Amino acid sequence: MSLGSVILNIESQASRLEDLIKELKRWLVFKGFNKEDNPIIIYEDGMIFVEWKEYTISLKYAKKAMEEKGFISTLDFNQWYNL
Repeated sequence: MSLGSVILNIESQASRLEDLIKELKRWLVFKGFNKEDNPIIIYEDGMIFVEWKEYTISLKYAKKAMEEKGFISTLDFNQWYNL
């Protein structure tokens, strides 16, 4: 594989990941946050997290909150750090 094709492949995969993260944002519901202070989805070291202020929760924990309550709240971030 040439350098050019490796770069094209990376760019293609990065674009696909961006599309998937946008789709994920449509599924996640956040309650109890200020409009300008909503959590963000981040990709780091091959994993996806939900981050709010200095707190970070795993995608697995976010999924659990969504399945149990239908939304993610500020308490989920606080409880994650107290486990």
